[in-house]
Amino acid sequence: MLTYNEIQRIYRAERRSTTLQKIPENFYSDLSEFLSKIDEENKQNINKLFNEICEMRRNKIVIHALYCADEPPNNIITVEKPMYDEFSRLISEYNKRILVEIKNSVKESRDVDNREKENTVKVKITRALQSIIGSDMLSYGPFKGGEIVELPVDTAKILIRQNSATKV
Repeated sequence: MLTYNEIQRIYRAERRSTTLQKIPENFYSDLSEFLSKIDEENKQNINKLFNEICEMRRNKIVIHALYCADEPPNNIITVEKPMYDEFSRLISEYNKRILVEIKNSVKESRDVDNREKENTVKVKITRALQSIIGSDMLSYGPFKGGEIVELPVDTAKILIRQNSATKV
């Protein structure tokens, strides 16, 4: 049977520690029974302790799920386990989704880089040039004479036609 002193002890233990503290397996049902047998004034005090105990335990379970999702925390009781399992599942799904997005983003970036490389050509600038806007609408330069650069094919053709560059 749960007592007021036992509830206070559990409250203090949870408050002092960053990990779940050992509580009776039937803590929540025993507390409900205990509350039904006491007067209204004491019920408010016990309810306040109970709510804080629940909040501290919930927060510890969520934090554990965030950082240690492989196994449940020590001292978790049966009624708390489904919450832990659900948080762990959600966090795992989120992490997998993020990893897929990162992999896709890296792949897309590589694909764009490869396409850009395929559509560029190396040229040697034959005379100093100010900045130009390439056929891809990006800014290139300024250039020094003798400098070797990679430019979009269309831009390179124009510079070669103007004798401002030669193909390397």
